[in-house]
Amino acid sequence: MKKVMYFILLCILIILGSCGKKEIEKPEVEVQTPEPVAVEEIKPEEPVEIKQPVIVEKKDFQLQLVASKDIYIVERTQEVLSRHSYKTSMTKRYKDGELFHRLRITGFLTYSEACDLGKRIKNKLHLIADYWIEKVK
Repeated sequence: MKKVMYFILLCILIILGSCGKKEIEKPEVEVQTPEPVAVEEIKPEEPVEIKQPVIVEKKDFQLQLVASKDIYIVERTQEVLSRHSYKTSMTKRYKDGELFHRLRITGFLTYSEACDLGKRIKNKLHLIADYWIEKVK
């Protein structure tokens, strides 16, 4: 019985192996190339200088370093900054019924100056966790 099964399997493999796609001959087509067209030469004009726009930053930003409910934290930070020659101002603000004391660098700054100053103070003094920049109203 096994021999018969092997024979049938062999026949099926031969039949399936001989089945395939026949190659179809494709007719050759000649491709015609168009004739070149005469083009007029264009004389180059004088180069135009493109000027970069000048960005003028307004000095209307403040750097806020601390905002806390505890006035003593703000005062201690203000003392350290004044020892390092930074001019600061302390303001009060009520938010959600609670009093917050804020410490800011006084003097108007441009946005990029405020960013640079905030990074320098944060890296140099290590007494502030973060800072934010506010536009003066």
